[in-house]
Amino acid sequence: MPALAAVSAWETLPTETTERESLPAVVVRTARQNLPLTLHWEETGVASGPSIILARALIRVVVDEAGFQTYRVSLAIGQVNTPYVDIELPAAPAKM
Repeated sequence: MPALAAVSAWETLPTETTERESLPAVVVRTARQNLPLTLHWEETGVASGPSIILARALIRVVVDEAGFQTYRVSLAIGQVNTPYVDIELPAAPAKM
């Protein structure tokens, strides 16, 4: 993972979501001109950045006359940066 030098006039920014199929490993900026950028490579055992990037999410809620709420969620996964995905549900699927 690229990282800035310990003392630097450069600032690390969060990764922005885009329509591209991949994201940069690091985003940096500086207000000064002609300033060299020095990056160091850091080995990490844990993947950096988001594990999953959602392209779209749709959440539908229906409330009946008794006030009972039914939720239906649809997710369009844009990018997966992990070998597996854990999804935690509020109850066992058979009971939902």
